[in-house]
Amino acid sequence: MNPLIFLDIDGVLNSTRFIEESTDGEGVVIVNGEFDATAHIDPSRVVRLNALIAATGARVVLSSSWRQSFGLEKTQRSLRAKGFAHELADCTARFVGEDRHVEIRHYLAAFAEPPSFVILDDAVEAGAGFGERFVHVADGLEDAHVAIAIELLNQTGTHPQRA
Repeated sequence: MNPLIFLDIDGVLNSTRFIEESTDGEGVVIVNGEFDATAHIDPSRVVRLNALIAATGARVVLSSSWRQSFGLEKTQRSLRAKGFAHELADCTARFVGEDRHVEIRHYLAAFAEPPSFVILDDAVEAGAGFGERFVHVADGLEDAHVAIAIELLNQTGTHPQRA
């Protein structure tokens, strides 16, 4: 089974500096009366995500709040517009009042034998109880994060925590 990447968007596929520069310090871009999600995706971070997927064959599961704000299809279009060369495979379910780590555990519970996975997120609580499977991306996906994720996803003979 292909490994999984649980992907957050804000803080992972952008950075504070990128948002400030791409939105002229406003934080948001409005096009035709709607929030332009594409403006919040840094193509250089997408290049790194593409490299991670190419190196591991991982499937991407959207765990970001973008799954509610924009949905899977609009998020996919926004990512593709910034160079994403793959498909979002799925998204985690939203449980009102629960942190992402609970939603990710629920997603993994559907597998008889959970696949290898990593969580890429800027929110520390998203990785609660997942140990090294959580790659904390504080302010934009960097080469070092990608290297760690590749190593974790390509490990053989180990099983991810099911906690």
